Amino acid sequence: MAMLCAIAGTFCVLFATNLSTEEVKAQHLVQMILTIALGMVSFTALAVFTARYSMRKTTVLLFNIALLLLMIFYFYYLPEKFTVKAFAQFVILTISAHLAVSFAPYMVNTEINGFWQYNKTIFIRILTAALYSSVLFVGLSLALLAIDNLFVVHIGDKIYIRLFIILAGVFNTWFFLAGMPTKIAELQLLNDYPKGLRIFTSYVLLPLVTIYLLILYVYTAKILVTGNWPRGWVSYLVIGFSTSGILALLLVWPLRDDDKYKWIHTYTKGFFIALLPLIILLAFSIGRRVKDYGITENRYFVIILACWLLLNAFYFLFSRLKNIKFIPMTLFFTALISGFGPLNSFQVSKHSQVNRLTLLLTKNGYLKNGKLIKKENGKANEEENEMLSIMNYMVEVHGVSSLQQFFTVNLDSLMKVKLTADKYVNESYELQKLTGFSYFNDNDKEERLDGGIGFSYSANRESLLKVTGYDYTFPFMVYSSDNNEDYKGSEQLSDTTFIWKYSADNWNVNVSYGKEENFNFQFKPLLDSLNRLYSN
Repeated sequence: MAMLCAIAGTFCVLFATNLSTEEVKAQHLVQMILTIALGMVSFTALAVFTARYSMRKTTVLLFNIALLLLMIFYFYYLPEKFTVKAFAQFVILTISAHLAVSFAPYMVNTEINGFWQYNKTIFIRILTAALYSSVLFVGLSLALLAIDNLFVVHIGDKIYIRLFIILAGVFNTWFFLAGMPTKIAELQLLNDYPKGLRIFTSYVLLPLVTIYLLILYVYTAKILVTGNWPRGWVSYLVIGFSTSGILALLLVWPLRDDDKYKWIHTYTKGFFIALLPLIILLAFSIGRRVKDYGITENRYFVIILACWLLLNAFYFLFSRLKNIKFIPMTLFFTALISGFGPLNSFQVSKHSQVNRLTLLLTKNGYLKNGKLIKKENGKANEEENEMLSIMNYMVEVHGVSSLQQFFTVNLDSLMKVKLTADKYVNESYELQKLTGFSYFNDNDKEERLDGGIGFSYSANRESLLKVTGYDYTFPFMVYSSDNNEDYKGSEQLSDTTFIWKYSADNWNVNVSYGKEENFNFQFKPLLDSLNRLYSN
């Protein structure tokens, strides 16, 4: 089933390379590819689980059918308009599925050596499959390049892309699955430890962990001496150190009771003791960011990872069993809780940012009966930057409807009307127009690369404006990634809709409104004269 998913997913990706972005969206190919990719890993976990416990064929069949139904459910669960939330949940599920592969055959037993040998085999097989696939891709690409140049046979760039997709999707997966352990119960009796793995861990990974540790402890000392709060990015450095350290711990675990490598036992205990002050540093760092800017998904993940690290540190310091299976299993449940639990990252972050936005709006007098009052005039301030920043975040991650409680107008309907008239709608900008807020910059000048000073100004007014002696005036911009692409846009004033259409072939802009008003503007003569006068 995992191999069938790999073949189906590869076919979908190959098919998508021949379509435009709009056609890919129309055929729901992105949703299909993500579903199949997740299914491939999940079927692998199911296969090793059922194989380990020698289940009957009918039971295995029922498990496979159940997983297939879950895949169908997930396909329809994914939104048509792909969001940050949907992608993050996919990543969380994929990580969880990979973790499930690592412990599925050892869920109900304490065979620590068997568990390590099983994961060692998988780890080496991943590296071997990547090496074989890479060499094969480079070799076949050079062969195609030789045919292209020696026999004057035109081979397009897409051929190389398709070759990579087939090798990565089918060959790499097939090669990896072919090396999966089959006699899992017998792995507990093995005492094999590859010399190359010991050298890699001892002379590459552990020195890196030590460097990380020294940097973080020196930085901690600097904080204590200077009294400055830790910077936000130190959180990622602590997580990087912890990840590298735990990986090194897992790789050398079988050697910890060997008399030749007594230092490994010391390292195991010392690592988790050294981790405790860094978890405190991590808590202070992320706590300051949460206090100033509230919780976002990224900060939530840092917080929950800190809790997971603390849990593992206490377990390996005080538990007698010290089963390394505890690491992937707790991370598996942590990932699922962060993505789908009652206090998942998206729900907590949304609640935090909505509360923060409500406080800022109330503080600045922009809320009346819970609804936002449009700002008509006045100088922009820094807190408007914060409010707009929160709105942009909410639109990007949770969708425009997440801010509906602050507006009387139906935001979804408004965006649909805009999308019907325009080729592209910037939802954050449309919300900004509804609020009347503007970005504040207390220093408009900026240093240019050539050493000069650049200045940037913009008028704070409505897009449409009545002008004496004329009907209306309004700005419009043509956005086009291709010079040969036509463009359509619109502006709304009261009950009148202004529509303009740009024709790329003759540099013509047609503006129409009402039933009979229609104007054409030829820009080519103007552009030609400008080109003759100024060249560039």
